[in-house]
Amino acid sequence: MKKTPWPVILCILLLEVSSCKTTVLHPVTCKQYEMTASQVPQIDSTIYRMTDPYRQQLVSEMSEVIINSSMPLDKGLPESKLGNYVADVCLAAGNTAAKQLHLNQADFIVLNIGGLRKSLPKGEITVGDYYEVMPFENQLVILELKGSQVGELLDFISTRGGTPVAGVSFKIDKLKKVASNVVIKGLPLDTNAIYQVMTADYLANGGDQYTVFTTTKSRKETGLKIRDALIDDARKKGKNGIMLEIQTDGRISYAE
Repeated sequence: MKKTPWPVILCILLLEVSSCKTTVLHPVTCKQYEMTASQVPQIDSTIYRMTDPYRQQLVSEMSEVIINSSMPLDKGLPESKLGNYVADVCLAAGNTAAKQLHLNQADFIVLNIGGLRKSLPKGEITVGDYYEVMPFENQLVILELKGSQVGELLDFISTRGGTPVAGVSFKIDKLKKVASNVVIKGLPLDTNAIYQVMTADYLANGGDQYTVFTTTKSRKETGLKIRDALIDDARKKGKNGIMLEIQTDGRISYAE
């Protein structure tokens, strides 16, 4: 008969001993410590003087008024003034960038409402406002999707109750949560066609559960950041005395 090796016997004994131990729960006590003014460390005056010129420059840049709006641009669903504005600007600017790179133009754009972090105010709008609207470094990309995949995408958006889009319109069935009456560039959705869809790289990577984007075999980078597109467009319009006057237009609505 083979003898059991002693390391195996040792492991068995350790397991048996450990299994006999009783778990003891120790109470945890918490205490709140309040910070008083005397406990806050003093500002290092040397460091403050060194960084102050850069801070002042940043404040000056962020405070620059680049355009005016005749109304507040709030975000919401199924569409909104802010969502329509951002989507329209990004589709136009993204296609301009794509043209310069000799890429196919996008047929429509899909963004996510969660990526827009702040509404834009009525009146003066600063560079800093745009940084607050889009604090992320998201860039615009163009994906190639089959018509059937586009239908899947719009059905997913319908379950979310809408999202910022441009170049496409459709209705949401309240009960079935699917898209109907889809129109892209003035034509009904063709499930057998190939479409160029612009979106943020975050969504293209499957972010916010947009997994349909990850199934594409064609992805083209425009190199254009969403925030830069908005700021550049606002500057051009502002210099020409154009105010933002954005309206909702029924590009996404609920079926009757």
